[in-house]
Amino acid sequence: MAGCCAALAAFLFEYDTPRIVLIRSRKVGLMNRAVQLLILAYVIGWVFVWEKGYQETDSVVSSVTTKVKGVAVTNTSKLGFRIWDVADYVIPAQQENSLFVMTNMILTMNQTQDLCPEIPDVTTVCKSDANCTAGSAGTHSNGVSTGRCVPFNRSVKTCEVAAWCPVEDDTHVPQFAKYYRDPAGKEQRTLIKAYGIRFDIIVFGKAGKFDIIPTMINIGSGLALLGMATVLCDIIVLYCMKKRLYYREKKYKYVEDYEQVRPSWPPAGAGLLSPRCGSPGRGPVWEAILQRLAPVWRSVPLLTRLSRHSAAAPSLGPYLIDSLNPASFQ
Repeated sequence: MAGCCAALAAFLFEYDTPRIVLIRSRKVGLMNRAVQLLILAYVIGWVFVWEKGYQETDSVVSSVTTKVKGVAVTNTSKLGFRIWDVADYVIPAQQENSLFVMTNMILTMNQTQDLCPEIPDVTTVCKSDANCTAGSAGTHSNGVSTGRCVPFNRSVKTCEVAAWCPVEDDTHVPQFAKYYRDPAGKEQRTLIKAYGIRFDIIVFGKAGKFDIIPTMINIGSGLALLGMATVLCDIIVLYCMKKRLYYREKKYKYVEDYEQVRPSWPPAGAGLLSPRCGSPGRGPVWEAILQRLAPVWRSVPLLTRLSRHSAAAPSLGPYLIDSLNPASFQ
């Protein structure tokens, strides 16, 4: 408990003030300058030159417009001779910050809504109607199952589905369809699975201009960092060097309050100091001191100065009285 009270009293009633001590040491001096040089190199080289800390920056705001030109020619057994322009091979025609150019495709011509066998896979291959569930539609299914098992080819049977027939293989590629009606009014479509290249256009940038506010902030931060050199050198001098005890003695000085260390003699009211403001006068005790020392007045220059300069006498009086024997004045 006493230790806590002492620590609290030290925290409340003690005041620390910086003290400048010049240490003549090559090691410490070179270390201090080296740390300062590193800090200056960081502030000037990295903050101002590389990061442009003197500028105010902002990101760009942009919009993207793309335009594709050109035609292509194909001659296949399914389509025959055909010309492809931008409306045919750019799918879709408009996208946000990107475009897709078709380079290859798989066509499924003249699809109609009808009943047809599903594409063979693990879930659609069957041997009888008992293997097919009516009304079911799987994740990769092209339609809704009718519950019948029908031949897909000569060797494989699959579940029949109600879908756009003939069905196409389901792969993860872009696909689109063109719808139209035959002369009888039945809706048909041509399913196109497209392979190509997608171009994503990304615009980024940063603009900057000189501004005094970030400049002053970075300069102030650099000056504050320079104080780290002093802190680092103080730690090395006071805790790491061989003469650390000697440096501590020179670095720290403890000063007690004058009112707390004032001598108890003479007693209060003896008249050593004048209670009035201004130049202090001589009290009874001080007069007794002067009378006692009168025989050697001229041989002691210090006492002569004390008697001539009354303003200095009260400040030196307590220390002089403390060194004398009070019993001699009885």
